[in-house]
Amino acid sequence: MARQQVATKLKRTNERRPALGKAILRATKDVTVIDSASGIEHDAVEVPLDGGRLQRVLDLIGLGLYRHHFGKRWVGGFRVHPDFIGSADSSPMLNLDTDPLILFHAAEKLFATEVKYGENPDVFWYQVHEPRGKNLCLMRLVFYDGCTATAFFSDGPG
Repeated sequence: MARQQVATKLKRTNERRPALGKAILRATKDVTVIDSASGIEHDAVEVPLDGGRLQRVLDLIGLGLYRHHFGKRWVGGFRVHPDFIGSADSSPMLNLDTDPLILFHAAEKLFATEVKYGENPDVFWYQVHEPRGKNLCLMRLVFYDGCTATAFFSDGPG
């Protein structure tokens, strides 16, 4: 079902703005992707990313989910980190010399016992973790059963 929804979205986008699709396809290149869990190689096409735009969209989704989930706006600092690409723009929130895979597995453990929310889990679901006694909140966003992003909300500046 999720693949069908993505295909429909791409088709509609191409119908509305065919020049955008052509511009994107001109800049593609063939690559091989290795599944980090299984080691299986897959032929794929690399498409250029507008990292700033993706980061803005993820941040807005994170803020919207916070408001939806808690019924109030978040007023502190926040950032959504796209686990599936490392960093969407040139100013990542996390400045760590840590393998992103280690961070991903740590997040997997942290969210393992948290409730999953979402009406259509084939397309999107999320989890919330609030550490005790701290003005912090973490959210795990899962798109299409595999592309994850982690939202960090803190009471300090973003």
